[in-house]
Amino acid sequence: MSTKSETTLPPQALTSQTGLWRYMDLGRFLALVDEKELYFSRLHELDDPWEGAWHPSDPFFARDPEWMQYGADAFNTEPLVSCWHENEIESVAMWKLYVSGREGVAIKTTVSSLIQLFSFGRELKIGRIGYWDVDDFNRSPKAFVFECGRCTGNTDLLHGEAKIFRKNRGYAHENEVRALIYEQYCGRQAIFNNGQLENIQGLAIGRKLSLRPGLKVKIDLSVLIQRIVVSPSFPAWAIKSLQKAVDAAFSPAPSVKVESSVLLERPVVGGNRDRETEKKNATAAESSGRH
Repeated sequence: MSTKSETTLPPQALTSQTGLWRYMDLGRFLALVDEKELYFSRLHELDDPWEGAWHPSDPFFARDPEWMQYGADAFNTEPLVSCWHENEIESVAMWKLYVSGREGVAIKTTVSSLIQLFSFGRELKIGRIGYWDVDDFNRSPKAFVFECGRCTGNTDLLHGEAKIFRKNRGYAHENEVRALIYEQYCGRQAIFNNGQLENIQGLAIGRKLSLRPGLKVKIDLSVLIQRIVVSPSFPAWAIKSLQKAVDAAFSPAPSVKVESSVLLERPVVGGNRDRETEKKNATAAESSGRH
């Protein structure tokens, strides 16, 4: 496992202790802690139809748009990404966007934790998403590159990868930080980013593009998760049971306390505070007795 000094980032953009959140339904969280695996998605599995898309006016396509588009489509089947919301506190918007019902869970981690978990035995690229118009070719996103826990000092992305770290301005509310890995060395990556038209055309010979699923990567829960917070409407009677599941999953490492969200709660002032607390506790006890 890398040391703190190894995961220190250059004084640009992200820092090693930048807070990152992932919001999910309860079922997905339970699968995460039970299987101890984090799912990295392929681009076609994400909701945004513009993921990895190229604009027809991109100068890179000028020589032969048809073949270059094939090269782009072939390359886009290879990257594996994990998407996180950058924030130091909970976000009401993220709860509403990514939790479908009452029972949701958010986990908080840091950039340093992702580096420790995912840069050994592979190259990890991590950076903020740039939110620009799709036809804005004057700006290019940057990402830090890590190998074996150490920053290589390189922040430049390959031409195809740059599309993975940019999104339409309409998604700016997501405040996304993205981690990028590959399952193995990607020949399509090298050929496409080399930009030689004859090699890109060669990709098409006898080959059909297949939309494969993403990849589950083994994780150490005690490294990944610093906080666990349940959604504002999460049933109070269920928190104790959830804590038991978390404790069992973390064992023998120290567990993480499941926290109640304070967002969207009705504010209580003055002498009403004790009465409201008693009422809430009584309701929780009654519900627990029924379950």
